[in-house]
Amino acid sequence: MKESGIWEKFFSVKISPLKTHKIVSICGLKLKFRCDGNRKALEKLRATIRENSVLIVETNTCHYEVIPGYAKYFSELGYNVDVAVYDGGQLDFLCEAVPTVRVFTLGEKDMDKLLGAAPIRAYHYILFSSAIKYVDGVEVNSPKMPLVTSYYHNIAADQKKMIFVQHHMERQGINRNQIALADLHNRYSDNFYMVNPHYFGNVKITPKNDGVTDFIVVGGISPRRKNYELLLSTVRRLAASGKKFKVTLVGSGDNLVFDEEIAPYFDMRGRLSYKEMFTAMEEADFFLCLLDPENPAHERYISTGTSGSFQLIYGFAKPCLIQKKFADAYAFDNGNSLVYGTNGELAETMLKAVDMPAAEYGEIQARLMLKAEDIRRRSLENLKKVLRSIDGDI
Repeated sequence: MKESGIWEKFFSVKISPLKTHKIVSICGLKLKFRCDGNRKALEKLRATIRENSVLIVETNTCHYEVIPGYAKYFSELGYNVDVAVYDGGQLDFLCEAVPTVRVFTLGEKDMDKLLGAAPIRAYHYILFSSAIKYVDGVEVNSPKMPLVTSYYHNIAADQKKMIFVQHHMERQGINRNQIALADLHNRYSDNFYMVNPHYFGNVKITPKNDGVTDFIVVGGISPRRKNYELLLSTVRRLAASGKKFKVTLVGSGDNLVFDEEIAPYFDMRGRLSYKEMFTAMEEADFFLCLLDPENPAHERYISTGTSGSFQLIYGFAKPCLIQKKFADAYAFDNGNSLVYGTNGELAETMLKAVDMPAAEYGEIQARLMLKAEDIRRRSLENLKKVLRSIDGDI
């Protein structure tokens, strides 16, 4: 947060990092206002809509990781793509990798104006990369979270041309053009087209490191997302083995407490830009999913949602260490990953990964890449089905 003014004790103005809100404090009273953002970007976007174009919109400050993949799919189908987000700088790499993509940084008010403006009717399709708008004061998984069409109730485009990515599959969609990131083969699956995006630009697929084996964990540091207590206890067991390894942690959230015995094995990166995170992924050897079959909060990853971890695993071809219950849901096996049964078996599986010869690693990586390519192929076909359905061809 940035502060301005010289009377900070009595008066201050703070701008949120993504410039979506302005917080004014007057003698302890805080008032929150939506920012106008970048009006020039808004005006340019509305005035320069290209022929044969698609608009991708993210009205939250998360889920940016799915945008490159969807933009790439549309580009492969021959469309120009405009992307409207709050922090376009995070997606600079996408414009470099796919020349038909333009990214625009808008403020919260700008987003409202864009969606309510008649020019957006010129887009062939509009894809909302989050079907739900996350609002302050409402739990992320709460049914009280509004759908984007309820929050932005004056959207000018034809709703039939809108496509919605639902990260909470228990919520029924706005129309039949619903996309999910994974087919979990459950009672919700028939309501969605599986279109999985795992493209991150011109990334490097790297072999196993010769020296220290690098395990990476990406995501919010919270027991609701991953079993970090298991990670700490497992690293403690591995430390006694004398093996050369480290764990790279990318993400923010709860503070993890290390003692002197295990602290040297952790590389805490904190919250990174996408480019920085991609570099960390390229440098890593294995991905630790840390999903816990004994944690009810993790059930959503095999029932109503998925994890961005899997997009990274596919996109960077990093073999993952994953517990069997979750491996079965996503069709991971010991041919394309390292599967373990109980939580207590994670240490043994990490040791197996450390000792794995480069040739065996390469074979697992190759099978993982075949799996990712199959998902990409099926996803593109499913997206075509969505578009044909919109156009009335099926």
